[in-house]
Amino acid sequence: MRKRTFFLLFALFFLAACEDEKAHTFWSDATIEATERLDDAHIPYEIRGEEIWIPEEEAERAVLCCS
Repeated sequence: MRKRTFFLLFALFFLAACEDEKAHTFWSDATIEATERLDDAHIPYEIRGEEIWIPEEEAERAVLCCS
């Protein structure tokens, strides 16, 4: 019974951790204009170094509004 409980808790934590990992794709170099366009379109982004990364599921919206 303890092994089963431990396994279920482990699986639950593992699956919860996997959902937090969202794939991002490179969008452009980090400029004020690019971040303003993404902000205006309510598209989330991350600044990594000198680059802007957006979630993969938002890539089509970003192309349509911010290219």
